[in-house]
Amino acid sequence: MVGRRVVVTGLGALTPIGDTAEETWRNLVAGVSGVQAFPTTFDVSEQPFDISSHPTRIGAPIKAFDPARYMDPKEARRMARFSQMAVAATKMASSTLYSVTARASSSPHSELWGVMIAPLLNRRPRRR
Repeated sequence: MVGRRVVVTGLGALTPIGDTAEETWRNLVAGVSGVQAFPTTFDVSEQPFDISSHPTRIGAPIKAFDPARYMDPKEARRMARFSQMAVAATKMASSTLYSVTARASSSPHSELWGVMIAPLLNRRPRRR
């Protein structure tokens, strides 16, 4: 992979310390932590989640996520919360895509773009 270059054309982030990549970065640099103690039961996306059977009592929830800011509410109801968040982060990232591709339009791949999901990077290749 030596010699291959990657151009980051947009960033999207929904994290416990920010609802945008910019807000997340500011809070990260300022030392803000999104970790908090949980009560025995707490609401995640308007659904109570019982953690009494789990040994851990801390976590880092994404608190103020509103899927209606990124998609039609009817469409949002058909998706799991993690899918809603993936769509929102993708829309945030793609909002800056067009200004970059306009400058790189001489490239034959200027209209291609992708979404990277961090957990997939840690997967090991399958053995055949």
